Amino acid sequence: MVEYNKYKKRGAIHWRWYSSRHKNIGYKVLVDESIVYFPNKGTIIDIGCGDGLPSSLLAKKGLEVTGIEPEITGLKMARDRLSGLDFIGYETTIESFVSNTDQKFDYLYSLNTIEHIEDEYAFVEMMKRIRNFGIVVTDNGDKPQKHSYHTKEYTIESLNELFKDFRIEQIYFSDEWTNNHFIGLKIYA
Repeated sequence: MVEYNKYKKRGAIHWRWYSSRHKNIGYKVLVDESIVYFPNKGTIIDIGCGDGLPSSLLAKKGLEVTGIEPEITGLKMARDRLSGLDFIGYETTIESFVSNTDQKFDYLYSLNTIEHIEDEYAFVEMMKRIRNFGIVVTDNGDKPQKHSYHTKEYTIESLNELFKDFRIEQIYFSDEWTNNHFIGLKIYA
């Protein structure tokens, strides 16, 4: 995994980005329009939960959230901010989680994480443990230069190939900028 210590440098950035006062309105669209698919109960794994913003919204909906995050600073923020909600956070990577547990969940959620991991097939293995569906959102990798913090970038075609053993629906976002810069998938178990 590429070292990505954004929380040490900038704090709980996702909470600021989600704020209606922040200029990054695209992040609010990504979060709101990707979590709307989940019901109000069940278990969910939030892969790359970071500082906990989406996990908090999922827990407030009524879901039992398990978050995994390799960066301890981000995970500490998530644990602090989600205190009192149905949230368990583990300091681990998806690769390690898949290798060391056989835990199953009703749902999977991952916002801008798959592009940072070393073994993309860990996502495929995790999807095999999901009972209903997963939502995976990533940067649109259909651009000339890879982001320095990304291990790999994806196009809709490469994501379809990665998850070829699952039924997939593309998610479209209401904001044109967001829709052009991000890819969202609903992946059925």
